[in-house]
Amino acid sequence: MKTFLRKLQLAKRYGVSERTIDRMRRQRRIPPPDLYAGRFPLWWDETIEGNERAAALRIPAPKALPKESNPA
Repeated sequence: MKTFLRKLQLAKRYGVSERTIDRMRRQRRIPPPDLYAGRFPLWWDETIEGNERAAALRIPAPKALPKESNPA
């Protein structure tokens, strides 16, 4: 079942303030709201989860450290 997330719920999900959610929107780190209920932005949970999956794929894997060669 689809559910909507409000800005406060997103803030709690990411452990940030609601103001930070506004900044994340401006920086396009989270997608724009799917719709507005009056002045309140709402996101489908599927939209946020899809954004999180895409962000996880963009994170480069840590490079392996070169093995030290000991000429002993």
